[in-house]
Amino acid sequence: KVCSDNLANPERRGGGRIALMMIDLDHFKQFNDRHGHQAGDRCLTMVGVQLKEMFGKRKGIVARYGGEEFVAALQEQVAGEAESLAEHMRHTIAKMLVPVRDDSTPLITTSIGVALAPADTRLELEDLIEMADVALYSAKRAGRNRVEIIETGGANSGFETPQDFARRA
Repeated sequence: KVCSDNLANPERRGGGRIALMMIDLDHFKQFNDRHGHQAGDRCLTMVGVQLKEMFGKRKGIVARYGGEEFVAALQEQVAGEAESLAEHMRHTIAKMLVPVRDDSTPLITTSIGVALAPADTRLELEDLIEMADVALYSAKRAGRNRVEIIETGGANSGFETPQDFARRA
């Protein structure tokens, strides 16, 4: 099955890899509790704008996924593009100064989990989301403010289930 018409439509499925990223703001509940929900909303808006700008003209999507999480997906045009983009996102967000009510400008960091699969994958979108989520929680367990990647092989390589990835992570 095709992951999503937006990501792997027939005219784009020749080669390369599909990347799905789960992007989570680190310690966001504490940020909200300390600085208030208006500052939290401002922070989420600023992060959303930054992610959209960084995503640029790439074909794919970037969207708020819920709470303080965002999701991004693209088909790599060159090998390593997804990892490079995820690191760029992480560095850019770490430099953001979020204005809050006490006139300080706290920094916010992010952890990013990336699931990579061949463009001709038979995995469902939900499987890629689960893989990215496993990678995200691996990043959080490893200290936050980092990118972790899980990659699966081609459709004929005996790909693992997301549960297999979770056991290894």
